[in-house]
Amino acid sequence: MRPLPRSLDPLSGESLPGYLLRLAHRLDISPLDIARMSSLPSSGKNHLSVSTLLTVPEPALTLFSRLTRLTRHEVVNLTLEPWLTRYPPIANNWPANGGSAFSDPWLFTSFSRYCHKCLAHGTLHGDPLGVSWKKAWHLPIMFACPEHKVFLSHTCPQCNSLAGPSSGERKLIFRAALPKVSPVCCRADSAASSHRKRIIETCRSPLGEEGMHCGSSPGEELMQLQQRLLESLEPSHPAEQDSCNYSDIRLVALLITASWPHASPLVSPELASSVPAYAQSQPDLPRKKGRPSSRHHFASPPEDAAACAGLLQAAARILDSSDIRDELRELTEAADWTSSRASWQRELMRQEENCSPRIREALKPPSPFTRVSGIITSNASGRQGYTPENVPAFLKDEWCHAFLSKLGGTSHKYVRKVAAICLVQLAAGNSPAEAAKFLGINQAAESAVNWDKIHDWQDTQKLPRGFRKSLTGLAEMLSSTKGLIDYQERRGALQNWEISETTWEELTARLPTTRGRQPTINARKRQDASVFVWTQVTQGEHLFAPRPIEARQPREIQRDWARRRNTTWYQLTRPDAMSHYAKLRRVLTEYAEQVARDIDSSAGQIINTPKLTHSEHPRP
Repeated sequence: MRPLPRSLDPLSGESLPGYLLRLAHRLDISPLDIARMSSLPSSGKNHLSVSTLLTVPEPALTLFSRLTRLTRHEVVNLTLEPWLTRYPPIANNWPANGGSAFSDPWLFTSFSRYCHKCLAHGTLHGDPLGVSWKKAWHLPIMFACPEHKVFLSHTCPQCNSLAGPSSGERKLIFRAALPKVSPVCCRADSAASSHRKRIIETCRSPLGEEGMHCGSSPGEELMQLQQRLLESLEPSHPAEQDSCNYSDIRLVALLITASWPHASPLVSPELASSVPAYAQSQPDLPRKKGRPSSRHHFASPPEDAAACAGLLQAAARILDSSDIRDELRELTEAADWTSSRASWQRELMRQEENCSPRIREALKPPSPFTRVSGIITSNASGRQGYTPENVPAFLKDEWCHAFLSKLGGTSHKYVRKVAAICLVQLAAGNSPAEAAKFLGINQAAESAVNWDKIHDWQDTQKLPRGFRKSLTGLAEMLSSTKGLIDYQERRGALQNWEISETTWEELTARLPTTRGRQPTINARKRQDASVFVWTQVTQGEHLFAPRPIEARQPREIQRDWARRRNTTWYQLTRPDAMSHYAKLRRVLTEYAEQVARDIDSSAGQIINTPKLTHSEHPRP
């Protein structure tokens, strides 16, 4: 393809749609004509895809570069691609990562804000080719012009339509097929247009006309914030740190919106009316097929630059606070969770992944129970109390009967497991996932633990009736008990443990003979017996017991053992077990007591040889 007869050099910070507007104006053709020549992506017959603002794909990149006489580097700089590693929404929506240019409202606005003083140069001097529509104006974090120190505008002062190269319809350039429109003029439909009679007139009002824009100017603090946000996009800054900073401020802005007016004292007085108009007056997103939308309006940034400035200012002040954990906790508690709690949780989890370690640490949920001051202390300190090491993964029967038996509305087995996790939280102040990992509850077996339900229980309103009171009572009982067992030491001693073949022969030799067909005594039953002993010693759940014997078997044998695992476990634990399993259970229980004594008295070293007692009856 031959290059165009004339071209233009890109201006500093210019966007791709701004460059197309200037070049089309110089050549007296429409922006759509240039786009078609270079095969830029389209979203319809006469529309250019707004995804091109993100990146220009091949072969359009090569064609556009050749057509305009620009280098590939110059074309890429017209898009948001240079900020890929710095601004998280770009990376999250990058096409190569399976993203979509429309899925994140903080990726870029569906319109372009603009500085009317910047555009006024082209209006006053009749030189629209020297005016740059900056790509940073598309980012929600851009609310003020550092050069002229004014808030950016986002609507045409004449027709009040969304202004800029794109205008709210997810099109790269509004009326892209329309030629002979100055780059500094509004391209929206005028009020005189009549769609019924197919008479379309364009506003064409100069967006930089002096006297048409009024309002307050950002103060020194806001300009410093704007400068700081823009500097984070520069290559001289550490990309990973900048990416976390943008995620931090976005997440806090999300909480501020949900908890408004809790953070209103953090907003400058001149912006006092802007943020409430956004936080309180925005409608919910449209419903589809009778169901509420999965994304609430709080996930989208404000269109108005002043409202955006106030929101980001409050977020920045919280992030700069020394007691950020308390600040975030207050926002979370003050947030309105009633209308769309599930959407909130998904949005918070989605943003938390990209946040800095400082924010992730501050967002860790506290223990959902009131800490018992002066009672829960470390045994190493010489005072009476319990530690996480004293908590078994599957609470003991007598504890559950005394404190948890009256709880209704959920599985008793599930309550035992969650109560153990919460007891560790109460003693250590960590997250549910960390507490579960400490207890040896393998997260790979997610079917055994409903993680969403555990997180829900962090909310007082989600706790089963009486659960908080019951668990606090159990914690107080443990704290007042002397000589508590170190279950963590037992779990460590029996990691990857099994009953040895010699010990298994001695144990099974203690079983009395039976008439008729003899029960099977093989490696599979030795593995199941090892699991039984492990649960007795560690007070853990059999689902998380080590299975080293099974792991050494061929794949097809492992599958066969797995299918029969629950049957054997049921036979060993059922109250009315058959004679063979009842006697095997008695032998294994006695052996488990011996193993526990060996661990507790030998600092974690166990003896794998059973000791006969007077009550045993060896097989003749």
